[in-house]
Amino acid sequence: MFGNFKTVLMADASREHIRMARFENGECAREILSDGQAMETFAECAAELGGIPCRADAFVFCEGPGSILGTRTASISFSILARLCGAKFFAYDSMQCAAFALAENIESFSLLAPSRKGYANILEFGEGRIISQREIGIGDLPDVGKFFLLCQRDKVDPALAKYPKADPTLAEIYKTLERRPHLAQLCEAPIDAKSLTRREYVKWKAQAPI
Repeated sequence: MFGNFKTVLMADASREHIRMARFENGECAREILSDGQAMETFAECAAELGGIPCRADAFVFCEGPGSILGTRTASISFSILARLCGAKFFAYDSMQCAAFALAENIESFSLLAPSRKGYANILEFGEGRIISQREIGIGDLPDVGKFFLLCQRDKVDPALAKYPKADPTLAEIYKTLERRPHLAQLCEAPIDAKSLTRREYVKWKAQAPI
């Protein structure tokens, strides 16, 4: 999929710590991990890998689910850089790409990721495909099956921390997208962070006159 692009910059800001990598002719030239938050360090990481001004033939970012603020920062930043460079701009799902990376060695499993308090995101994989992807109450997690926890936060609910970790590198994600191009979405403009949480709206009532 990215074979036509000499330089590709990829970022995952859906996690607690930003990961970013530069690929040259399909090979990972460098991957970095930032300890800071996305708002403070995203531009610095992009400049470190892409130069000043930051340039690439394609910009690829993780759309979530995960950190809403981090993902929005990545979406807006890479969209602007892609427009300035005349480059392509792609997004991928953190759980879906991680699942297909895991599926290279494991046939069927469930992949978990932290969500809001008391909940987790779950992706069920089997027979070479994604069966479902949704949010679930941690107390409703099945008792049987093979589970992995996607590394997105340093501290998670103890009920999730017991599962073995899944932490594919950006190089592994890149290769997964090469093998399965349908997992990458070509974007024409910034897109919002992906969330599996059902949004609930409460009707506002005006204050009664006193």
